[in-house]
Amino acid sequence: MCARYTMLATAQAIADVFGVTTPGDLHPHYNLAPTDSVPGIVLDKDGQRLLWTFRWGLIPFWAKNKRAGVRMINARSETVATKSAFRDPFRNARMLVLADGFYEWRVEDGVKQPYHIRRIDRQPFAMAGLYAKWRSKEDDTTTVSNTILTTRPNALAGQIHDRMPVILPAEHHELWLSRDVTDPEVLKPLLEPIAPTGWEAMPVHRRVGNVRHEEPDCLEEVGEPLRVDESS
Repeated sequence: MCARYTMLATAQAIADVFGVTTPGDLHPHYNLAPTDSVPGIVLDKDGQRLLWTFRWGLIPFWAKNKRAGVRMINARSETVATKSAFRDPFRNARMLVLADGFYEWRVEDGVKQPYHIRRIDRQPFAMAGLYAKWRSKEDDTTTVSNTILTTRPNALAGQIHDRMPVILPAEHHELWLSRDVTDPEVLKPLLEPIAPTGWEAMPVHRRVGNVRHEEPDCLEEVGEPLRVDESS
């Protein structure tokens, strides 16, 4: 499961890594949580990458209200092609969820210890996401929401949790975003765990457990990072 993450990268870093123009007022996020507004990339009809903002927690078009999205912050890669809420977006509405780290917890000495899992070079990365547009019958407004795909953990994340987000290497971004690709069998090979080398899991202060706390001290380091030896 992925239920909290960070996005601290500057607009210039996002432009450099993802090839998309970003607003100059983009600000850092230290503790993104379900129902928050989160940044992501989609492809328009002309093949151009666009930076959009999404409400985290996918609201299917047939949902009666926004509350349905709270239960759909993640989509399991093993069943995404067949679940009614995710089947159509998996074929036709894929996006990149921008992040530079995600949180997971494990029990240590009877206490849940949070870890911030990130690239060692601290560069931003893309998690595989789906999106949907939902129109309210009450006020005729449209909400664009999203979900993050998860998969089994790699050797690093597996020391902390039994799931992790699907992280797409740069060479898979174009295929994942393509509006011409709708065959689930072409997409499923992209949903494997990212290789663990070049990543670390840093123990951070437990204040990040407060969903309302969105400050730099969420990332206060309280120990040594976990890493996977490249030679192992």
